[in-house]
Amino acid sequence: MYTWLAGALDVHVGEYLVANVNSGPAFYFPGDAGKRLGSFAVLRSGFEIGLRLAKRARTTVSFHHMSHGKLMNQTSNPGTETVGFSFWWTVS
Repeated sequence: MYTWLAGALDVHVGEYLVANVNSGPAFYFPGDAGKRLGSFAVLRSGFEIGLRLAKRARTTVSFHHMSHGKLMNQTSNPGTETVGFSFWWTVS
């Protein structure tokens, strides 16, 4: 489990294609069976590419990397990657 706060930038290419880059600090809690990253404080960064389906909806695929770059622990920095699929719907 993790929580994070990020800055993000959407780049719209044409009417339907959208790309997003994002990065920010995260707090990672591996639980009993999770991967140990060497620190609970990490940096999560990644990108998404997707399609705008309507004026307020889009679907994306994403890739993110999470690690601390040996800033918080000099001997261990295994890191982890995630791949995801999202559906976004803007209410307002």
